[in-house]
Amino acid sequence: MTSWAAQRAPTHWFCAIQDSYTVSEQLLYASPHAADFGYNLNYIRNSVNAVVDIYDGAVLLYVKNPEDPVLAAYGRAFALKDLNQLSVDLNAHRR
Repeated sequence: MTSWAAQRAPTHWFCAIQDSYTVSEQLLYASPHAADFGYNLNYIRNSVNAVVDIYDGAVLLYVKNPEDPVLAAYGRAFALKDLNQLSVDLNAHRR
């Protein structure tokens, strides 16, 4: 994955910030959720912000909850960045 943020000045690129969730149906010692999502989820966390470059579709994933056990497994497969590495300009637009 290329670092598109390093290649473009903040005034020359457009991006979207998306909240992303980790979910599981089989997390140990967790009770099933009562809401009807169509799945038997027993774990859901808002642990990631995905920043998508609108121009070329490049995606950077920023970890909001480093204690998330499901995210730890994804971290072995995907390049995850610490939320502190998010630029000040983009951080101002997060909720």
